[in-house]
Amino acid sequence: MTASTMNAADNSSTALGSTIFARLHPTTYLARFLDNAIRPDGRSFEAFRDVSVGVSTIETAQGSAIVRYGNSTIIAGVKGEFIDISDIQQTADVDEGDEDDMQIDTNKLIGLGPIDKRSLVVGVDLTPMSSAKFKSGPPGEEAQVLASRLMRSFDVCPPFSADSLNIQGTSLRWCLFVDLVCLSYDGNLLDACTLAVNAALNDTKLPNTQSDDHGLVCSSVESETKPLSLLSSPQTFTFGIVEGTHLLSDPNAFESTMISASITITLDTMKLDTEEDMVGVQCSGRCSALITTEEARQAEAKGRKQGAANKLRIQDEELVKICLMRARRHCAQVKQAMQNAQR
Repeated sequence: MTASTMNAADNSSTALGSTIFARLHPTTYLARFLDNAIRPDGRSFEAFRDVSVGVSTIETAQGSAIVRYGNSTIIAGVKGEFIDISDIQQTADVDEGDEDDMQIDTNKLIGLGPIDKRSLVVGVDLTPMSSAKFKSGPPGEEAQVLASRLMRSFDVCPPFSADSLNIQGTSLRWCLFVDLVCLSYDGNLLDACTLAVNAALNDTKLPNTQSDDHGLVCSSVESETKPLSLLSSPQTFTFGIVEGTHLLSDPNAFESTMISASITITLDTMKLDTEEDMVGVQCSGRCSALITTEEARQAEAKGRKQGAANKLRIQDEELVKICLMRARRHCAQVKQAMQNAQR
């Protein structure tokens, strides 16, 4: 056996042993890395994973995109259908006491958010081929929660005006259905799916539609299609806190299993670096962590001195400042990936 063969065998054995140890003692395994200021995948605490975006990946869709967020891969497709907004107005005008007397198509109302914002619907499919944790069949709880969070982000910061999808001379409006399919899973699907929706909408072109005496006429000429008039592009950035000590940007699947708290920052990439780029903040769990004094200085956040040198205990609003600084820095890279995909 040659020296190179022996080295390859030793490396393979070490990697196998490391994998087994991580599965049997995940907390200890992760702690050994974090104590040395590094993560198992080689990233620093502040670093996000590499992002890539491709568009026009589905020929039969009116807009599509594929997003790779580290080893998480999401494909998105947009299909437009007509809805009658006169029905929406009638439903909105119904008094609570009259609801039982009116036939309402509940399939049109489920998961569509506020009744006057039915121009965008997002669905998520977490396939078994992406991870063994997902099962085949109807959308599970995780898929439903993820779809609900996505809808909430786009309701708070609508990417386009619903009226811009109206068909002139009719009571019809385009409703865009965005279907997301997870091809490979490695954590933080919220950020990956949000980016996939934005990229697919940015790629969407609707056929020129007119009304005549015979009904609606949709042009099949590609040159007559019209892109969406996008007003905003909300993007989420997720952070996890492990054991109340380490603030990790963009946690992967392994790290996500040991997170005690999380913070999600939503920014409008179209308004980045302005006073209006902040869309919202969502916190879960006790948000307190240690960060370097240098990062606190950059974010102009104050904290309490901790035992280790150059460490501060940051919590609440001060911790959000740190996350916001990291999010804005990564948002510029996400925005660049979107622009590169459109070229």
